[in-house]
Amino acid sequence: MEYNFLDLTLTPHDKNNIELKISYLFHRHTPKNDYEVETYFFIPKNLAVNERQLSNNDFYKRLHNYVRLKTPQINLDCVSNLKPSSPLINLETAINNLILNPGDYRLAKKYEYEIKMAGSIIKSSLRDYTEFIRDKKPAENDRIRLLNQYLKYSESILANISRLWETICIPDFTESLLKQFLWFEEYVLITINLYSGVLCEIVKKRANTEREKNLAEQFENLINKNLNYRQVKHNEPLPQTETDKERYVRKARILKKFISSVLFLNISVNEEKKKMEHIFYAFAAGISMIFATLFAFYFNSKYGNYSFPLLVALVVSYMGKDRMKAMGQEFSNRFLYKHGFDHKIKITVPDFKNSIGFCREKMRFLKEKETDDKIKILRQLEDSDKLMKDVIGETILYYRKKINLFTDRINMIYPEINGVIDIIRYSMVDFLENMDDPKTSLYIPEKDGFRWTSANKVYVVFFVAVLKFNNKEIIKNYRIVLNKNGIVKIVEEKAQKL
Repeated sequence: MEYNFLDLTLTPHDKNNIELKISYLFHRHTPKNDYEVETYFFIPKNLAVNERQLSNNDFYKRLHNYVRLKTPQINLDCVSNLKPSSPLINLETAINNLILNPGDYRLAKKYEYEIKMAGSIIKSSLRDYTEFIRDKKPAENDRIRLLNQYLKYSESILANISRLWETICIPDFTESLLKQFLWFEEYVLITINLYSGVLCEIVKKRANTEREKNLAEQFENLINKNLNYRQVKHNEPLPQTETDKERYVRKARILKKFISSVLFLNISVNEEKKKMEHIFYAFAAGISMIFATLFAFYFNSKYGNYSFPLLVALVVSYMGKDRMKAMGQEFSNRFLYKHGFDHKIKITVPDFKNSIGFCREKMRFLKEKETDDKIKILRQLEDSDKLMKDVIGETILYYRKKINLFTDRINMIYPEINGVIDIIRYSMVDFLENMDDPKTSLYIPEKDGFRWTSANKVYVVFFVAVLKFNNKEIIKNYRIVLNKNGIVKIVEEKAQKL
């Protein structure tokens, strides 16, 4: 099995939240696919994040799970030039079917699906193309060629969308259907402008020749043309004043939610641990009742009814039953804490009732001896980190998530989808509460003598993630650097495949 079937990245989502993103490509010919992720937070004890301060309920309040389908990867050339795999071809087919049967609810839902999928694929293709130019840093001639192609592809996409608008702007199309298309067109305009801005800045930084200066001007003309078009057709102001900038950003966020909703799956959480507790408690109560009943029967048969020894036996049996029941509950709690899961999450597709998968999750605080040996080996600490661990100590927060996907059901609903993105977002605010001020002072030497200067005061939380699939493992190790104001940075220490 290739390792690209699984990937994991940890990034800051904002100053208080970390985001763990797991990309998983499943085997289409396997009816069921399973994978598992285990995460370990190694937290300095002086941050006071422990069992007393952070309960399971508090942890899950800070945790947000999102599961979405992986956007089909189609290159920008195919999208813009209407090759067979282009989502605009699928959208045109959905439009033509709806024109022939304007009142068909099923075709209207298909039209909405293709609009959202086209928007998602166009955004993904533009992003991948832009990241290739920005990150791979191709040679100058290749870079100029790629940038010119981007301009041509963007113009082609917008022209094809305008052509489709002329097709549907007829009385047979309801206002609701027309609005959906206008939202799609506006989303594409905003997305093209976003990535055009990124590429324009890259060109400007290297604009040493007349050709590059002309290219930067072409990008600015494209952005300006799209903004003016949006102002005229969509009645949206140019983002020049602070109020209009806020409106622009808010509208972009809303449109992104609308388009990407086709990929996000519904999840419903059930308290699996509580259900298991009731079952275990019932068994404990039953066993203690059997003990009390047999004890009472024995004394009744030996001393008869209404005797003093029987009264004593009944009291003793009740006391024993009560203690046995309590011991049984305590044993159940310990067993479930160690082996059970807290929640079972059902994964469903919007507009469909059938489940396409489920996952179980649990959160625990571990002792060092309970930590897997390979995790200990992976954590090759620097001397200062070892000293911190020895002097202050550390608390280990463990979170495990086990996912089961019914691939055959996904293939029936989304034949073009071959993977999922599992996003775990966690707020670090509990880690920040007991930190010192983010700045301190240092007296340091300079060329003309010594002077006082400010320095950042940071804390390091070590984070290890283990991703499991088909008896294979990928392990990634990160340093989460924090201060009182939030996340400073996240640094990947090491990646291993075992």
